[in-house]
Amino acid sequence: MLTSVSHRPPTKVPYPLKAAGSKANSPLQQMATRQKTRPSSPVRFDLDHAFDILLSRLKIAVVHGASNESPDTVIYRTHNPRTWKSYSSVAADVSEALERVGFRHVSQVAEGLGLAAALQSKDVQMTWLNTGGVQGHGPMCHASAALESLGIPYVGHSPAAAALLDDKPLFKAWLSGMGLPTTPFIVWHPKTGSAPRSEDPRVLALQTESGGPLIVKPASGRASRHVVWVSSADELAEAVHEVHGQTKDRVMIEPFLPGRELCVAVGPPMARAGDRFEITSSPVCVAAIERRLDPDEKIFTSADLRPIKRDRARILDAEQDGELINSLEHIARRVFNELSLDFLIRLDLRENQHGQLMVMEANPKPDLASCRADGKGSLIALGLKEKGLSYDDLIACQIMHRVRLGAEFCPRALGPVKDLLVEAGIQLNA
Repeated sequence: MLTSVSHRPPTKVPYPLKAAGSKANSPLQQMATRQKTRPSSPVRFDLDHAFDILLSRLKIAVVHGASNESPDTVIYRTHNPRTWKSYSSVAADVSEALERVGFRHVSQVAEGLGLAAALQSKDVQMTWLNTGGVQGHGPMCHASAALESLGIPYVGHSPAAAALLDDKPLFKAWLSGMGLPTTPFIVWHPKTGSAPRSEDPRVLALQTESGGPLIVKPASGRASRHVVWVSSADELAEAVHEVHGQTKDRVMIEPFLPGRELCVAVGPPMARAGDRFEITSSPVCVAAIERRLDPDEKIFTSADLRPIKRDRARILDAEQDGELINSLEHIARRVFNELSLDFLIRLDLRENQHGQLMVMEANPKPDLASCRADGKGSLIALGLKEKGLSYDDLIACQIMHRVRLGAEFCPRALGPVKDLLVEAGIQLNA
């Protein structure tokens, strides 16, 4: 349940600004004077020129996952509470798209023990993160944290953003704090005591939302793996122990929502028309989709077990579903902006018994598999056509958004990419 926030009336300025021409002796006046001396606008960064330069010069590597069962990947094998996947096939799709748009130096590298050495040996100047980690807690943020330390710029989420988005309870707590629609939940781990039971007031509160059925899922996970639907609280204790037995980590309990299951992807405010990049007025939303469930499906079956095809996803129609699309995109853009994200995410939502949209979770590394001839593909790829976008342009925009951010706000963060641009005579902000 969301708590209301009281708003105070505006505080009176303790040091009123003097009239123009008088001496600026108050803190606010001095600040205003300093701000007036700053440059009125930053240097305009030429995206298209920079893109042309980078196509032939930038050495970029797409990073995918590596198994902790390989002695070349880890020093000691431990545990991964998140279901592991290499994502190597999607890394190949991204690499091929980069090559199709014109990048001449594209490679693929596995995350793990040899990552730094591999990047150094290939003289890689930028990476694309297409990995969910190798092992340990918070694996989604390990690669970005390592690259931050190594000084290699990357396309992907910052370590903090990746960790928050992938931790379902933390993300839902953030949603509640920001006033975004989500359901109440319970987090359980054996170290905190016995599993919640039917008489627990917190469980009763969840059942008020759902009318009885509950969902039990890992605190961190992917592709709906180890998600359990329980018809009543009497089955709860067994379900939480089952999920914990698989992950050895925290378990989240939330009400089951009976309405439609929906998703939408949102990414940086950039588009590409022909051979030109355009900065859009707001984050770009794609793939507003209703997931089609079979009569016996309570939740969407993992794509690992049942590949996604067009018959499993109904792309929402702008005329028929215009209001719903607007609501989905409004929520998605708020999440993207409030978290100050720099890379694509996919939000999964459900309608409650009153038809209200509730954010269930976010996917910080949404599947970006391109569409195949047999109709298989990622939800994002399936929904691009309705927005007039191509897969290749989507990939190119992620790269150039990262370059633009560095060029306009912190060129040093671009590391070797900054040097390439400066050597080509492209002006960057100080």
